[in-house]
Amino acid sequence: MKSNQTHLRIGILLVSIAIGIGIVVISNTPKSNSSESYGSTKTTEISINSNNSSNSSSSQNFNTSSAASSKVTVESGYTVYDSKKLENAKYGKVILFFHATWCPSCKALDTDIKKNLANIPNDTLILKVDYDSNPDLKSKYKITSQHTLVQVNENGDLIKTSPGLYQLNTLDSVLKNF
Repeated sequence: MKSNQTHLRIGILLVSIAIGIGIVVISNTPKSNSSESYGSTKTTEISINSNNSSNSSSSQNFNTSSAASSKVTVESGYTVYDSKKLENAKYGKVILFFHATWCPSCKALDTDIKKNLANIPNDTLILKVDYDSNPDLKSKYKITSQHTLVQVNENGDLIKTSPGLYQLNTLDSVLKNF
């Protein structure tokens, strides 16, 4: 009888260990790309004057002393493309970065942006677009090569592009050109 109880306890112990290992493995498994964040974003609340037009100029002056102002939350930083995030261009810049995982210069720019996230201005949002899996966006903006950067307005209309300009390989160079 004691032998059966010992075997049962050992069996329960082994099952418990296996479950624990399974939990550790699952919790350390990377999540799918659909919700993966490539960097970091922050939100800033700004006051806008009701007389301001919604343009995407970064030099737009937000009047915080107006009695007819309202608060707007603007996202900035670096993250994966989501069409809903284009609305941030009403109050700042939205730049699409067409990136390919196999592209060395894309990897270099991606790494530099991630290292310098704190240097992204509060009015700038960089959206990383997978070059290989977004044929509709490539067609819309006439993208023919990876490492292309595109500035868009809140409707997704093209403002400025830099097709394949590999000299834009640092966050600083991107910010100076857009």
